[in-house]
Amino acid sequence: MTFIVLLILYTINSTPILSRSEERNGIAIKYPDDWKPIEPSGDFVEPGGDFGGQVIKFIPENYKQVDSCILEITTNINDLSPQLLSVEESKHFAISKIKNINPNTQINDETTSSTTLSNFNAYKLTYYRQEGQCKLQVMEIGTVRNGKVYFITYTAESAKYSQYLPPVEAMIESFKITANN
Repeated sequence: MTFIVLLILYTINSTPILSRSEERNGIAIKYPDDWKPIEPSGDFVEPGGDFGGQVIKFIPENYKQVDSCILEITTNINDLSPQLLSVEESKHFAISKIKNINPNTQINDETTSSTTLSNFNAYKLTYYRQEGQCKLQVMEIGTVRNGKVYFITYTAESAKYSQYLPPVEAMIESFKITANN
């Protein structure tokens, strides 16, 4: 019984160790040893809340894609149109893009006054989407800086979403906008 309690306490209190880092296109992000960065392909278009502009994506090295269900984190940068100048406007644009792809998607706006990305005010959206036989849970966090929207999207099979959330949250916390323009 004591072993089980200690194991639970260790699991709750253990912070993922982010020992590697990637820096490119004006962003930097740290990630665990058991995740790997994947170069985006030229024809990659992420369904859902993704505007495009993918910089890099990460997947767990040991993850076996069951029935082609994805588990990944993508980082994205897009130039804003002249009409989108704020985090709030970018959030509404993200919601409309998600709804455009799947009009029945129920999007939860989890933005609070303390939601940040790279220490800047940010929006946070979560939603589910069906992709073939896969029921996916998605979290998108984005901010606006220097005429660009920076956002991270975490996509996982619903059954695996919570399992990978601690390293994902640590990666999001480590994300830094390094561009000066």
